[in-house]
Amino acid sequence: MNRVITHVFVTTSLLVSSSQLLAQEEKSELDFFRDAQTGASFNDVPEGPLTPKVLSEQFQAESRFIDWAFESESMLKNEIKKISAGVIKSQRVRCNTTICEIMLVVEGPSERVSNDVGVQIGSVAGLMNKEMTAAIGVLQPGKVAILAYLHDRE
Repeated sequence: MNRVITHVFVTTSLLVSSSQLLAQEEKSELDFFRDAQTGASFNDVPEGPLTPKVLSEQFQAESRFIDWAFESESMLKNEIKKISAGVIKSQRVRCNTTICEIMLVVEGPSERVSNDVGVQIGSVAGLMNKEMTAAIGVLQPGKVAILAYLHDRE
């Protein structure tokens, strides 16, 4: 079985307390994804090769290898359908040549949604021999946004 290394960044608009994630302010989906992709959402995250910001830049610069991209997107979409901790309100799955970008908005209990999404996407990452880096944010109580990248291991 492949070991999946996961790097998770929690946005600064969250408080972690007693195993619950509570939103300090409501954010729109577009704001969350933009802030996560540019690194604006995170406090004290050192620059490095595994941040959502760096992976977003690499993803945008990468060309698309259609056969690999289509197969990878299909696998990911099938796993996303298995998420049972909440209702998927929106999803976008795109793969290029070596990196996949997943954007999800799921309604349901924040902690359960985060764990369930991690398991489902993480299982595909393992099959693809990739690492997963994700940014997780609560848009409002009961509504979670997740930006995940599946990428080559360092």
